[in-house]
Amino acid sequence: MGKPLRHTGFATSPVATGLLMFTAVLASVMLSHCSGNITALWLANGVVFVWLLPRSFRTWPLHLAAAAFGNLAAAMLTGFPLSLNLISVWANMAEIFLLLMLTQRYFEPASGKFRITPVRFTALTMGTVGAVAISCIPLLHYFYPCRLSLAVPNWYLSDVLGMLLVSSMAGLVRRRGFQVAFSRHCRRDTWFCLLLIVGLTGFIFTQSALPFQFVVLSALVLVLFWRGLAVAMLALFLHTVLSTVLTIRGLGPLATVPHISPILPVIYLQLYLLAALATIYPIGRMLHSKARLEKLNDMLANHSRDIITRSTMQGLRTYCSPSMQSVLGWSPSELIGEQVECLMHPDDVGVYLDMLPRFRTGQESAALYYRGRHKNGGYVHMEARMSMVRDGVTGEPYEIVSTSRDVTDRVAAELKLQAAYDSMERLASLDALTGLANRRIFDQTLEREWRRAHREGAPLALLLLDVDFFKPYNDALGHPAGDYCLRRIAQCMADIVQRPGDLAARYGGEEFVALLPATDTAGALHIAHRIVDALAELAIPHPESPVGRLSVSAGVAGIVPDSGAAPGTLIMAADRALYAAKKSGRNRIEVAVMDQQEDAADLASALSPYFVR
Repeated sequence: MGKPLRHTGFATSPVATGLLMFTAVLASVMLSHCSGNITALWLANGVVFVWLLPRSFRTWPLHLAAAAFGNLAAAMLTGFPLSLNLISVWANMAEIFLLLMLTQRYFEPASGKFRITPVRFTALTMGTVGAVAISCIPLLHYFYPCRLSLAVPNWYLSDVLGMLLVSSMAGLVRRRGFQVAFSRHCRRDTWFCLLLIVGLTGFIFTQSALPFQFVVLSALVLVLFWRGLAVAMLALFLHTVLSTVLTIRGLGPLATVPHISPILPVIYLQLYLLAALATIYPIGRMLHSKARLEKLNDMLANHSRDIITRSTMQGLRTYCSPSMQSVLGWSPSELIGEQVECLMHPDDVGVYLDMLPRFRTGQESAALYYRGRHKNGGYVHMEARMSMVRDGVTGEPYEIVSTSRDVTDRVAAELKLQAAYDSMERLASLDALTGLANRRIFDQTLEREWRRAHREGAPLALLLLDVDFFKPYNDALGHPAGDYCLRRIAQCMADIVQRPGDLAARYGGEEFVALLPATDTAGALHIAHRIVDALAELAIPHPESPVGRLSVSAGVAGIVPDSGAAPGTLIMAADRALYAAKKSGRNRIEVAVMDQQEDAADLASALSPYFVR
């Protein structure tokens, strides 16, 4: 059982419980006592049950003892026989104790809320009262044998009706329903509803010609829909008290029903009031839950930065949350009835339109990235999560619910990250000194272009250049001069090797390479001459060179790749030509003669220490 509420003072003492029971018994008897010691509406048990519900289990015996004393004292004052008083006191305490045992675990003392469904609580109440009533039948039969057939149903119905009425009213008090009903803005409508029900009850239950008690029930339903459960339950309570008093006095349509005992009209009235309670309270709870859910949905829709939309399966927008105005500048009223794609960038419409048929054929959800058109004419990057909703009856696809959010900042961050990544990729693919492609990029490009040339049957050419007498140049002028020399050579190559598919790279040390796809040997030789001539025009002094200026030696090789050759074949051929140029006195270009009969596999094996696939 939950931890009880902490109370102090007279309100928590057993004496207060006894006085409460004494008062509730007197009120029940005065309101609904009829001939034959019968009470039509017993409120006392419900009042004490609600009073003890938040208290500790350990204090129940003292409180129940005080309640029993108060019950007995009030019953003696009203003139009930002692034997009947003792039976009713025992039965009342048994009802309260059993119902407390069955329901206190559903009560949360900290919040004051009763977590139990109305149907379950009603069943527990009826079962508890019924069990006690059945157990008391032998005693009632002993003391009142001639009244048993009507006394037990009347006792059962009066206790159940009182318990349910008081408990439901107490629940509304905990939820502050009455405080809202009598607030400054609502009190006029509340008093109007109460006076309407009292007036109708007085009119219908003071005459016997017209059985129009159903009119009150209809009015109660109208009050329920208009002013809510709290006002409807208060009106039902007033209707119960007034109709009970008038029926006991022999007035109203139920008092004129043929009967063999004055108790029978009271039983009819109790059944009618239980039916009214079973109609009003469950409907009111459902309306309250629906209103609270709608309030929650409105709060989420009105305060969320995400745009929530609903559309038909054909893409026609039927709802749009207010956040549309803060994100895209459009008011919801401007967009209802429009096609969803009207706010999308033209390049993104096709993706959305391709999704709609998939939803109609059963796809449950999808994600969509698009650019939404702002009212000022610009575009905002959006991310949408779309879900298909099925009809609750047929199960067919009914509508599409979409939640969209502005991801412009995220896209901007991703673009910056991609730019940084691309920059790092460029740095990783370039030679730091010369700015040309490095050896790794050259190897990858050669592999790719070799496969393409083999597939297309196109020629592939390669230039391999080496700076003449570079070590003596460094020794004579220093390494900064050597670095400057390499950068000037790289610039010459970059200015000449400019086709989109061509690649100029630093091969290593003072060696450079140019890869020329779709170029034969003659074309490669022409490019090599242009590079050598451009370097000669620079006339960079070289004190240790026989020609007095910086020069290069070059080897040129061209091939149409076949299935038996490997990329290393081309490198080896260009390297042989470069070696021949150096051996012939440097500052010259040599062309490799490809030996088609040479074993390409052996050649590639010889190159394996220098070439990485």
